[in-house]
Amino acid sequence: MVIFIVIGIFLSAILFIFCSKLTVGFIFKMDKLACSAYVIIYLFGKIPAKKITIYPVNKEKKKKIKPRKVRRKVDVNQLRKSLWVLVKLFYRSVFLRRFKLNIRAGTGDASQTALLYGLLWSFTSFIPGWLFNNFSVKEKEIRIEADFDEKVWKVDFDCIFSLKIVNIISIVREIIKIYLKNRKGGDAGVRSSNRRSNDYSHAKY
Repeated sequence: MVIFIVIGIFLSAILFIFCSKLTVGFIFKMDKLACSAYVIIYLFGKIPAKKITIYPVNKEKKKKIKPRKVRRKVDVNQLRKSLWVLVKLFYRSVFLRRFKLNIRAGTGDASQTALLYGLLWSFTSFIPGWLFNNFSVKEKEIRIEADFDEKVWKVDFDCIFSLKIVNIISIVREIIKIYLKNRKGGDAGVRSSNRRSNDYSHAKY
């Protein structure tokens, strides 16, 4: 009887890992020079559980003195290949629930505001063509407003995306592989230099 209970719990845990998703929201707001950015983690895709402020940083926190780390040699080619694997894995697993970008801009001069308005639309025009065609987006909105009377610069960006827990595990596994490969490469380089120095120290001239 106990064995069946353990097997049931184990299968339920596997089913939960494969079916559950981690939903993360990123919000950025800018009004002239004042800006704020924070990340929100949602439970069950809807309930805000944790809010992490990215900017502004809390200056009251004391800076911890970190010990100096020995720099290791990094295999750039291997790192590039590994990062490309991570990008493809993330690309296949992400699901965009919301993408909203609202910009209100004005320079105080009508001609300059019109020029800025055109530049902003040119800059953001690639988003519908690439992002919305390659990702499934549930809520999407891009709006740019020009204020020809006042000097104003206001940006509101709201993005929520979901990742399956099983895909997060795969991404973490790839990150660990990248770290271990580069660490082995660095250690190998250090050991080879030590052996060479030892050989030279025993050489006769």
